[in-house]
Amino acid sequence: MGLLNFVKPTVLLFEEHKHIIGNVYSFSFIPNKSLSWHAGQHGMIEIKLPNGKTARKMFSLSSAPRENRITITTHWLGDSASSYKKALWNLQPGDSTRIRGPVGPMYARDISANNILIAGGIGITPFRSMLIDADLSGEDIHATLLYANKSPDEVIFKDELENLSKRLNNLEVKYIYSPTKISKDIINDSMGASKLENTNFYLSGPPKMIKTYKKLLKDIGISRKNIYSDPFMGYK
Repeated sequence: MGLLNFVKPTVLLFEEHKHIIGNVYSFSFIPNKSLSWHAGQHGMIEIKLPNGKTARKMFSLSSAPRENRITITTHWLGDSASSYKKALWNLQPGDSTRIRGPVGPMYARDISANNILIAGGIGITPFRSMLIDADLSGEDIHATLLYANKSPDEVIFKDELENLSKRLNNLEVKYIYSPTKISKDIINDSMGASKLENTNFYLSGPPKMIKTYKKLLKDIGISRKNIYSDPFMGYK
């Protein structure tokens, strides 16, 4: 269904935008038909600009399929925002947009396996989707979330993450703040006694961060087949 949804877009009706923290906002849409997709995947949101042209941008979806809406979470930079972001910000309830997808490799293959989720900043969005979906389904995901930010004041969805870590018995959330970085020692500690081949890694964040951690995981001995990340560029 994912590739078919990408070829033939789905109409979305804008619902609302909601302040999350700092300059981060979530934008929610109601699809005009039922969409089948995996928590953690991404979609291409198409929006009409004031000049009549259609602008497109890829976003990891921060909503879970069981929430019955499409939600993206992104930075809003005011007057310095792109024409796309300004059009997104100016949407009114009921306005029509479209999504191609959701598609992509960022979804948990086996929630009972050892899953390590590595996020930086706004890269938390697909993991919010995965964890909310596990909670709503009543299925306990075995996962460790390593979430890197400059400071505690920049943690996105912190209240939800705290509540999820209490409700999901096998979820551990570890916050890493500058100047500390997610190191080999932190990753090895998160794997515990699990064998390398039984641990899946999911990476979400700026392209430079993903490249860095792919190399680090390779140095540890993690096979490429156990590493998943979004294939598109940029979290702005």
